[in-house]
Amino acid sequence: MKRKLIFVLAVLVIFASVFAGGCVFNIFSKDGPNTATIKLEGNPTTGYGWYYSVVPDGIIKEISSDYKQDFNPLGKNGVGGTFIFKFESVAPGEATITFEYYRDWEDDPPVDTVVYLVTVDEGLTLTMTEID
Repeated sequence: MKRKLIFVLAVLVIFASVFAGGCVFNIFSKDGPNTATIKLEGNPTTGYGWYYSVVPDGIIKEISSDYKQDFNPLGKNGVGGTFIFKFESVAPGEATITFEYYRDWEDDPPVDTVVYLVTVDEGLTLTMTEID
């Protein structure tokens, strides 16, 4: 009986996170001295998306943004995937980039937030550090 209860609770937690559109992981990678990529798990079929702001502006710029659906050999609807943002340094300085995962038509607070401190040196070498 106890095993069954634990199993049911685990399944409920998994379903709740999927239907809430919550983020499970984020990955930062440095592509070269002046560029970096941030990958954030999400599922736009739930209405959620990752939106970001950079403060102050002018230190980095977005080169590209994309969404890649997870492997889906059966062609099912509602499969999640990864939001991919690529940035390039443009001026020396420090900035904070804040990613928020929410439905843009709702007034509810974000369901997830990821923040990076961005440092660009005089040679335009970019460094990002995730802030907890």
